[in-house]
Amino acid sequence: MIPNDIFADDDAIEADLMLQESLLWSRAELFDRLISASMSQDPGTLECLRLDAVSQFVEFFYLIRARRIETVEQLTRLAEIHNEHIDLLCRDAPKMKRLGLRKDRLLDAIFTADTMPRLIETWKHHPGRIDQSNLARLLATAMSTETCHSMFEVTVTV
Repeated sequence: MIPNDIFADDDAIEADLMLQESLLWSRAELFDRLISASMSQDPGTLECLRLDAVSQFVEFFYLIRARRIETVEQLTRLAEIHNEHIDLLCRDAPKMKRLGLRKDRLLDAIFTADTMPRLIETWKHHPGRIDQSNLARLLATAMSTETCHSMFEVTVTV
């Protein structure tokens, strides 16, 4: 028997398979709902809605709504927590490496004295709205800035 053999426990394997099936079903359901809710039925747009990065957007905004982040104060706290998380990641080189993140990318994701006011002003005048640069900051651990900007353009047109 191999030490720490992850395939040795049949019950654990069954639980893993059930989780995997549930994740796959949920992902398919998410994309089906996005497609049916899209204001555009253009095949190119619908194809873009099936991209992994779009699911990251959906998850992010779902969590914003589910956590009831509605006020400027709540959004400010989210940005502060985000900065704390980025700071901790920057101090943990092995974790950055495991996650495939570079320090310069993380440092660019920090809300500064210059960028925080824009985040707050946008939210204050348009509750629930986050511009693409600030969205890229908030999603920096999940996707590159370039991917975020590309996906932002796709989802804005949907």
